[in-house]
Amino acid sequence: MLYSVNELLENASSTLFIQKGNEFFNKRYKVTALPYAMDENTIFIPIIIEINGKVEDYYLNLENQLKKGIRGFFFDEIRLADEKYRKILFDLLERYKDQIEFVIMTKDTLCTHRELARYTRVKRLPEKTKIIGITGTVGKTTTTEMIYNILKHTKYIFHKDPERNIRFRVCQKLLDVPEDEEFDYLIIEISGASKGYLKFLAELLRVEIAVITKVTIENTGVFGTLEGVGKNKCSLMSCIPNKEGCFAVLDDTELVKKCAEEYDCEKIFVREDGYTLISKDANGSIFIYDGDEYRTTAIGEHFIGNCIKAITLAKRLGIDVPTIQKGLAEKTMLGDRWMIEELNENRTIITDCANNPIDSTMVILKLFLELYGHKKNKRIVISEIRNLGTYARDVYMDLAKHLVNLDIQEAICIHENIECLARYLEENSNIKVTRFSEVPVITKNCELVKYLKGTPMEDEAILVKCSFGLGYEYVAGFLKE
Repeated sequence: MLYSVNELLENASSTLFIQKGNEFFNKRYKVTALPYAMDENTIFIPIIIEINGKVEDYYLNLENQLKKGIRGFFFDEIRLADEKYRKILFDLLERYKDQIEFVIMTKDTLCTHRELARYTRVKRLPEKTKIIGITGTVGKTTTTEMIYNILKHTKYIFHKDPERNIRFRVCQKLLDVPEDEEFDYLIIEISGASKGYLKFLAELLRVEIAVITKVTIENTGVFGTLEGVGKNKCSLMSCIPNKEGCFAVLDDTELVKKCAEEYDCEKIFVREDGYTLISKDANGSIFIYDGDEYRTTAIGEHFIGNCIKAITLAKRLGIDVPTIQKGLAEKTMLGDRWMIEELNENRTIITDCANNPIDSTMVILKLFLELYGHKKNKRIVISEIRNLGTYARDVYMDLAKHLVNLDIQEAICIHENIECLARYLEENSNIKVTRFSEVPVITKNCELVKYLKGTPMEDEAILVKCSFGLGYEYVAGFLKE
């Protein structure tokens, strides 16, 4: 979308702090909180936010954006009252005085970003545009991509940035919708790992169609119980009206049914095991569901449950089976999930770092052994699973009891929180256990990379299964150097 400065001032509780001339009032600008793709036609909203345990301070990127050509940006009163940020602002105003045309002052840039997203949803998007929101503990990104692949053949849809499902990035997707284009649907993947935030986004986005993927015990550290996790995920349904064309697709489980009871919209419950598997290999799976045969390029039988939800949604929207079959058969872009690097004829690195929940770990281990069980040496790198709370020890022990029965030669355990898993493997299996007590910063010279470089094995496959955002997705690249 493009916005005039007056439009921003009126709808984002803001005022002009610095103004040079009046020409900028006649222009319209892109607005973004993401520190890239800047030019003189972009207004930057710097924010400070925690992502995957790391604080991202985009105020520190202001000068980089000025170097790219921006002529205006937001600043907030909270930062202006802080000597560090006040110095940054006035230093930039002096050094870029010939370039900066305006600075928009607001109380809190993160809140302003959300206000603009809300304004865009209500006032700028066409009334006919429905937002499809996808959430769940696992399977969000795969399901989102499958839905996109199907719907793009018959509907005019907007979808971008797979895996950008957290906090402000969800709001940014609304600001990124192309100007003057009337979409039938916007497809948005939404994470909900903090209390109340998923419901907040559901209301801000006015989600009218929801897909809730599998609900598991991850995030019980935040929501207390599995039912608490389920209620959080089902809160995505809080704004779905009880009218034709608005509905939710959910798992047919007692937990999900209970958590969804309070919502009055149409609910379609599906069984993830209601299919017949025909074949599966390194190129994907073929299965029969509801009498029709489908092929998916997503590797692993566990992805078929995601396919079924995409099929169910598409059918409810009136899309025919041949179109659904065509969409599912297309390549699904999954970023850092299941990346394969053949380093040489003896060494293969398989990386699955988009998430690290227990269900995901179990199925990836199964797939790893199905595809690489013929290798003489199989090694896994595994780190702690986040947000388990009081379930942590039980989960690690369940995983350890599963690992002892697998044909794996070495388990590289990272983080002292999984010591119980490492000790169980040592006491109950012949699996070699290697420990790293802390999560290292992944660089080409870090201890993990140096260890893997220094311990090559004959005919080996290494599975790196850790959480996204910690840098493990770069291990294979560093080993190639």
